[in-house]
Amino acid sequence: MKQDGEFYWNKDTLDHFVKLAKTATMAELSVEVISFVSADCALEDCETYQDLYDDLMSKIVKQVTKFNAVNNMRRVNSQSK
Repeated sequence: MKQDGEFYWNKDTLDHFVKLAKTATMAELSVEVISFVSADCALEDCETYQDLYDDLMSKIVKQVTKFNAVNNMRRVNSQSK
């Protein structure tokens, strides 16, 4: 579902896939996201499943990247003490 021109994803959905992304390969994650989008999402207006997949994967990657950056900073800070 889009809100203000952007897709909205439930926090639990994002958390689930971010957690999965930390242990799964990119191929495994992609399969799970495709399966979720095609089974659990309803298309609106001119949306496609590819639009939903691309948006959700983008948000997952951003969350994982942010998580990794924070952990790397913590690791560097703890080593410098």
